[in-house]
Amino acid sequence: MRIETERLILIPMDYDFIVSKLEKRESLLEKNGVKINEEYFYSSDIIDILPMMKEEVSKNGVDGFGPWLIILKDTNRIIGSCGCHGAPDENKEVEIGYGIDADSRRKGYASEAIKAFIAWLIENKDLNAILADCNLDNSASAGVLKNNHMVETKRDDKLIYWKLEVK
Repeated sequence: MRIETERLILIPMDYDFIVSKLEKRESLLEKNGVKINEEYFYSSDIIDILPMMKEEVSKNGVDGFGPWLIILKDTNRIIGSCGCHGAPDENKEVEIGYGIDADSRRKGYASEAIKAFIAWLIENKDLNAILADCNLDNSASAGVLKNNHMVETKRDDKLIYWKLEVK
């Protein structure tokens, strides 16, 4: 699996990558020339979900519903991640999330990655809706979701919830 845009390449995190990051060693991907911002990677939410993803990938393989790496083509550097928070629920709804390292923000990479990822999900998976949320004070993230035709469905004291109807 691979998604390519004008500036980005998205590839799912595989078992080797997940285990190598948990063990804080170089992955096969890195040995093949992909660069990683270790500071971003180990200080972000990605590292917290890796144990769960390791179990999921070892059980189900790479199915597209886990985390994907966002790689900047011109530098061959991982600048963030996106993906689903697991397989679709009983309503065929899946929740997505994403993050971009600080040096790569405000350049349109998140919008570009999410646009391509949503298109891939719609084309390759049987879904009724794609969901997301963002913090109330995160206008940049809200902008990414709006730019990708997601509609605000509700708010609470911390989050804004978004939905894109697929069917």
